[in-house]
Amino acid sequence: QGHDAQVTVNATDISPVDAASLKYQILNDGVYDSGLQSPPPGSPGSITWTVPGSVLLQDGQQVIHVRVYDKDGLFADGYTTLTVNKVQPQPHESGLTTGSEGATYTLDLKADVFGNEAIKSWEVNWGDGNTDRFIVPAGVGADGHITVRHTYLDNGIYTITSQATDNSGSTYPSVDPANPKIVQSITVNVANVAPKLSEVQLAKTEINENDFADLSGKIADPGVLDTFKLFVDWGDGVGGVKDIQEIDLAAGTPNFDVSHQYANFGQYKITVVSLIDKDGGSDGPVSVNLKVDDVAPVLGPIAVNPNKVQENGKLVTVSGTYTDVGPNDTHTVTIDFGDGKVMTSTDAGSTIVINKQNRSFTATHLYLDNPPVGTPNSAYK
Repeated sequence: QGHDAQVTVNATDISPVDAASLKYQILNDGVYDSGLQSPPPGSPGSITWTVPGSVLLQDGQQVIHVRVYDKDGLFADGYTTLTVNKVQPQPHESGLTTGSEGATYTLDLKADVFGNEAIKSWEVNWGDGNTDRFIVPAGVGADGHITVRHTYLDNGIYTITSQATDNSGSTYPSVDPANPKIVQSITVNVANVAPKLSEVQLAKTEINENDFADLSGKIADPGVLDTFKLFVDWGDGVGGVKDIQEIDLAAGTPNFDVSHQYANFGQYKITVVSLIDKDGGSDGPVSVNLKVDDVAPVLGPIAVNPNKVQENGKLVTVSGTYTDVGPNDTHTVTIDFGDGKVMTSTDAGSTIVINKQNRSFTATHLYLDNPPVGTPNSAYK
């Protein structure tokens, strides 16, 4: 199919004059007409003619019609049968051997056709579990030349194979252009693409002690099957040991939102140390600053027992409680007993005792004299 064939014709004539001037015409059932041809010099009774492959597209038996003319216009017809062997199409695929996850991969498909076959569709196995069928659009030549595209969702090594279907419904695998006996494939090494962090920010850049800081950000990764690990240094480690939190994020996560409680007031530098995908691609660090404000303690009711004594008599006990949102805050208690005595819990010889766990305090005091005359209610405040 589609290949040239040679036909040799021998003829004689009883007239040596006519025999010396014979002309030949090769016909192919009206498909092909060689026109009148003269034999080469010295061979008046024989001619070899090449029938072009363009008229030998149909496989099977084809009748070759030969007509020989003498110089007076008389002719004789002869026939022979030519066997045209089928030559199957030879599809080919071509494309790059490298790519990136999430990017478009392009594959070129084209077949060598030798007869009257025409490629009507292609089937491509992309090697990642996906197989696509592509119909050859109208107007495309018999070679079925098309370009197709595919997106690999994850990095890895993939083997692409393809096959073509012609107008008779027969299917042929793509073969090596240099050796049609070898089935063709393309091995593509699809590279990982590192994730990218953006818009890393705090919901509030200033909070009170014992409140939570909310940290958020966006993640971009063309490898939609990549899972992630997010590492955040909250900046409040103790004794030189960093407080780094590890957070697992599912594949395709577009953003993150994490929080952390700050027990102590101060200035903190929060750092997203790294965002790492399952294949080791990473981004970071990215840092933001946080201010944690101290919150003043709140004093509760104070009790005095007994609340009435004789001068220079019995000791008076003063007790009370206080609250503070800062769980690690320490406190100093100062008491003005109203008689001119002011005592602080840090003073030498102070009777003030602080219970840090319960956040309460007690103190004792001896009133040596009664309040001055005219003092309201004759009492110390």
